[in-house]
Amino acid sequence: MVSTDAAQIGGTPPRQAAQPLISVMIPTYNHARYLPATIDSLLGQTYLNWEAVIVNDGSTDDTRSILSRYAAQDQRIRVFHKANGGTASALNMALKHANGHWVCWLSSDDLFERDALAIFTQAIKERPDYHFFHSHFYALEEETGEKAAVSPHRHKSIPNPFQQVIAFFVSNYVHGISIAIDKQIFLKAGPFDETLKYAQDVDMWLRISAFTPSCFINKRTCTSRVSSASGTQAFPEAGPIEVARLYLNFLNRNKFPACFPWLNLDNAENALDAIQSVLRVVTNLNAHFYMGLGYTPALLDRMCEWLSFDCQPDLKRMILEKVEPVIGSVLDSSLPQEIKDAFLRIRLMRNLKMGYQPYNPFNQMLKHASQLINQGRKREAEPILRYLKSYAYPYR
Repeated sequence: MVSTDAAQIGGTPPRQAAQPLISVMIPTYNHARYLPATIDSLLGQTYLNWEAVIVNDGSTDDTRSILSRYAAQDQRIRVFHKANGGTASALNMALKHANGHWVCWLSSDDLFERDALAIFTQAIKERPDYHFFHSHFYALEEETGEKAAVSPHRHKSIPNPFQQVIAFFVSNYVHGISIAIDKQIFLKAGPFDETLKYAQDVDMWLRISAFTPSCFINKRTCTSRVSSASGTQAFPEAGPIEVARLYLNFLNRNKFPACFPWLNLDNAENALDAIQSVLRVVTNLNAHFYMGLGYTPALLDRMCEWLSFDCQPDLKRMILEKVEPVIGSVLDSSLPQEIKDAFLRIRLMRNLKMGYQPYNPFNQMLKHASQLINQGRKREAEPILRYLKSYAYPYR
């Protein structure tokens, strides 16, 4: 049994335990100027029983020599080199070589707070029923050096376990480098999706949340660097567009109950809670599920499929009666016509059965971009077209 007690760091590197409790994945690409500070923030941890699995994703700067120097200084630092393949591929290599019971992630331009791993190990000890933890964070403005305690009320927006999957469709609430996840959960979820360039982390948290509850720790364990030179800032719209794409992919692969894995949908009260949650999402024009895709009815389609084939007849009748006033209010509202049309189809559930037809996210993006251009909103369409071009999607 590996101890989870925190310990103060000594003057010399500790001997590596037979099996570390925590493996910290650090994928890196051309971050030589940030790497020393990142690794130093790990070396400065008050908790000692960790290993760093650093994957150099084909860097062309001084990354290799920096990593060699640190690996020679501390045997807990393990370095692997590979040809450039993107963050997801580097994370997958790190996972393959991780020996720890638990896995954390530290981006190579970000920092851990000194007590980050101690906070996680304490949570692991106190909450053995959870296998997925995430926490709060700081933001560091690189240009000014200002470190800010962002979003002081973040804890109030974290969904309860019953809503943790459907909540992603409104916004991502898991900060990537603030996670500690049981490695066995990663193995069950499968690898990071290497076809995703900008939101492979959100895709993983969504998939993991579909089969294990997450626990938010209202403490700041890490500091994320904010820089105008970073890839995210260079193309800030790419992340939200890709997030919407992966949400649609989730619906294409999973039926309605996967959006509420901890609710017994045969129970009337639970079923109504689920339906109401879906209606709140699809009428929220700012929901991340719509970013770049437009007002796709996919979520309502999955709900209608469940009503058609998997919902008990009495429960279905009760749900449709409860939903009817909502349909009326939506039809009388100023919501987009695509949403109104989707709500109209719910009425058909009384007499018809509706299956789910998968949506191609790239086709949805192209359709949405074309609509925006036809409406004279070319500037809003440009990031979508740029995203499609980055994936060599033939949009012309």
